Amino acid sequence: MDRVCVEKSMTDMIDMRNVSYRYEEDGRDVLQNINLTVHTGEFVCVLGHNGCGKSTLAKLMNGLFQPTAGTVLVSGMDTRSENDIFRVRACAGMVFQNPDNQTVATVVEEDVAFGPENIGVPQKELRDRVDRALAAVGMSAYAKKEPHRLSGGQKQRVAIAGVLAMEPKLLILDEATAMLDPRGREEVLSTVKKLNREKQITVVWITHFMEETVEADRLLIMDQGRICLEGTPRELFAHTEDLRALKLETPPAAQIAQTLREHGIDVPNDILTPEELTDALWAFRSKT
Repeated sequence: MDRVCVEKSMTDMIDMRNVSYRYEEDGRDVLQNINLTVHTGEFVCVLGHNGCGKSTLAKLMNGLFQPTAGTVLVSGMDTRSENDIFRVRACAGMVFQNPDNQTVATVVEEDVAFGPENIGVPQKELRDRVDRALAAVGMSAYAKKEPHRLSGGQKQRVAIAGVLAMEPKLLILDEATAMLDPRGREEVLSTVKKLNREKQITVVWITHFMEETVEADRLLIMDQGRICLEGTPRELFAHTEDLRALKLETPPAAQIAQTLREHGIDVPNDILTPEELTDALWAFRSKT
């Protein structure tokens, strides 16, 4: 089978150059002069308050939208090229917020097979793809189940399997955990982190849950259609006041650590996770 993505040594996964996007119905610029590179194998999280342009950015990345100005390249392919758009969408799989809206069949394995079957993947290869995709998201035991009987987290993992069966090299998740309970969110995030780590799938993760971002390679924070802050989680979450000005908070563990420092408990100022907070408290206790 021909590869639809260019190898890492040849190109970055996403290259956006001076990109703007305008909704014609109201003449409003949703994105303004975006310049962004996402490297192959990178895990990038996008944050920002509602209406800042996160979902529009995601849809530009897989060719659902074409830029009003500028250029979007996905693995070297221009999303505005009619010759490339099919390959762009095969390369850049997208998972949306509501898992129920992504279900098209009455049996899990048939749902996962829907995409590759519709692009003419031969039956033997189709079977292999479905099996591999379900195994990758830990849902092999549910292959014969009815999707509507699954939990929210399980449904979203099936949706991810459906995208994986298309063999993408880029996975874009637009608020994919927003409608899930904490357990479901953890299931989906763990699955995606594993795919990124073990299969080197590039991930763009759009969320408003701060705790989901702490293990990302890089954060992008958007405001009014622009990328206004960029850096590692430790770099950006150290700037509490800047984040509050953008209507964002730090992860819960970081908030607790800040409160402890304000009450005279000496813990580091770069804590992001519950595990780090626990270790810091044990270290503080051992010194007192």
